[in-house]
Amino acid sequence: MIAYITKYALAGGIQEVDGYITHNGYFADTYSHGAAMFAGKKEYFLNVDDAILRAEEMRNAKIKSLKKQIDKLEKMTFEVRK
Repeated sequence: MIAYITKYALAGGIQEVDGYITHNGYFADTYSHGAAMFAGKKEYFLNVDDAILRAEEMRNAKIKSLKKQIDKLEKMTFEVRK
């Protein structure tokens, strides 16, 4: 089964992987060297359009967070304490 993993979308893009859905709803992808990658229920999608939509939401949330941090830094003042 092909799934689109958005778990690390902001760091490396959306990954297309072959794997299976576990009994508790996670997506597992077993690599040839024996390691497994798991994605939670909100971190994988079976439809590429849904994965892109989620990645866009993640990006917008990150932009909002960074703007808030920039605003806080711009308002910051410094004074010497003795």
